[in-house]
Amino acid sequence: MYKYYYFAPCKAGLVGGYVLAVLKDVKRLVVKVGTSTLVYDNGKTNIRRMHKLISVLSDIENSGIKVTLVSSGAIGVGTGKLGLPERPKDTPGRQAASTVG
Repeated sequence: MYKYYYFAPCKAGLVGGYVLAVLKDVKRLVVKVGTSTLVYDNGKTNIRRMHKLISVLSDIENSGIKVTLVSSGAIGVGTGKLGLPERPKDTPGRQAASTVG
């Protein structure tokens, strides 16, 4: 049986003890984050938000819950790192950007 929870990306009020209390009976957690969570509107990588996300996921993992992080944000991060003006539209371009991201 699966339970689904939705938390807004890295809101300060939803981290730490609150998240652990809500997830007390959970054994495995899959977290999906997208480009808007990992990248600023200008295409630059949001390191501060990544650090906060990793800190929370680390706390959850250390509490005994198996955590899997899934991200569609790799293309967005790679696009910024490569200095591209927009996200690649072709498959090879997306693959290259996601590899860098």
